[in-house]
Amino acid sequence: MNKIIMFTVLLMVNGVVLAGEASLQTESKSFGEMDANNDGVLTKEETASNFALAKRFASVDADGSGTIDLSEYQFFSALTEAD
Repeated sequence: MNKIIMFTVLLMVNGVVLAGEASLQTESKSFGEMDANNDGVLTKEETASNFALAKRFASVDADGSGTIDLSEYQFFSALTEAD
């Protein structure tokens, strides 16, 4: 019983954190606004204005290129909007 309660509380806390990050996402700059040098990809430095994206940079960079391209960003945005 205690495990179920702990798991439920953990899920609730996680949901609050994700909801907060999703609101940070919507308040932050778009891909084009973050792409300071207009090269079509985002570097770690360029994502600094988006806390949720910068925090998960390595996992959003699905191909391991060291940058986030538009399709990787769109996938991340879709996930954060769903939460």
